[in-house]
Amino acid sequence: MSNDFHGEVKTGLSKSPDLITYRNPGENNKPGIKNSLNKDKLTDYTHETHPMPEILPGAYNNAGFIESSTDKLPEFRIADKEIKSFADLISVIETVPDLSLKYLLSGVLERWAVQFNTGLARDIISIKNSSYDDTEKLSALLFLFDPSRPCRVEECRFSPYNFGPYTFSEPDDFLELLRNEPEQMVEMLFMVPAYLRPDFYPWIDIHYMKLSFLLGKLRDKINKGLVPDLVEELNVIYISLSGDSIRPFKNSTYELYGIKDIINIPEHDRYRVIDGLKQHNSVLYLWLFSENRMSHVKGQWESMDKTWHNLMALINSDHSS
Repeated sequence: MSNDFHGEVKTGLSKSPDLITYRNPGENNKPGIKNSLNKDKLTDYTHETHPMPEILPGAYNNAGFIESSTDKLPEFRIADKEIKSFADLISVIETVPDLSLKYLLSGVLERWAVQFNTGLARDIISIKNSSYDDTEKLSALLFLFDPSRPCRVEECRFSPYNFGPYTFSEPDDFLELLRNEPEQMVEMLFMVPAYLRPDFYPWIDIHYMKLSFLLGKLRDKINKGLVPDLVEELNVIYISLSGDSIRPFKNSTYELYGIKDIINIPEHDRYRVIDGLKQHNSVLYLWLFSENRMSHVKGQWESMDKTWHNLMALINSDHSS
C-alpha cells in the first residue's frame, strides 16, 4: 500500500477546553455546510462584563462527565422536538444532523447550555471552535452527552481503501486493531476524509489522551512534509502504549516481556519471528532493535542470513558479552 498523502491532516481540539479563549469566530470558520448559515454573534463568556452564572451542584460527576435530570434543563426545541433530556438531544443530533450542526455553529446550543451548566457551555464552544471536520463536531457532541457511547467506524470499500467496520469501547480495543491491522489504520487515520471516520478523533480526544497526543505529533510531521513510513510510525506508537509487554504476531495473544521470551518461543512459531525480523517496520523488529535492547547489533543481523540459528547465536553472543 502506498503511503502517498496529499493535503493537510488537521483534526481535534487545538487546545485543552479549559485553555480556550471563547471568542466570536467571525470569518475564520471552515467552509462547508455552514456557509449558508446566518451566524449570530457569540457572547464572550470569559469577558469580565459577562460573568458566568454559577454551575449547578452535581452537574458533573466524579469522572468529570455531565449529569442532569430532566427538571434541570431549560425549555429547548430542535426541529419541533422538545428536549427534555440529554437522551432526547442525542436522538435529535442523530436524526437531523444538518440542523443540529446549524444550532452548534450559530451558538444556539451554547446559549441554551450556559443557562444551567457553564462547564457544558464551554465544552460546546470548544467543539464548535475546534479544527474538527463538521461531521466530527457532531460526533464530539454525541460523546459529550454520552461518554459511554462506543466509537464506530463504518466499512470503507472505496478503492483503493479497504477497512472497517470497527466498534470499540475501550482503549485496548483500538490497540488490538493497531497491531493487527496497521496498514488499514494508516488508511483510516490519514488517507481518507474525516466524514468516513467521524467518531475516531473525538473519541480518542476524550478517552485516550496519550494516543491523541502521539497521533497529533505524527500529524505534525506529515503536515511539515516529513512523510515517514506510516506503518512503522504506528507500530512505534503501539509499542509505546503497550506497557511491559508486546504482542508481536498478528491475531495471536503470544506476549513478549523480554528477549528471553524470544528464546523460549514455541518451535512452531519461530517462522513468525524470522518473518517479523525481515521487516524493518514490524512491531517485533522495532521492539528488539530498540535502544534499550539490541540496537547495537542491528547491523550484524542485517548482514546475516535470516535464520533461527543465526538469531539465537546473535542473542546469545550479545548477552554473554
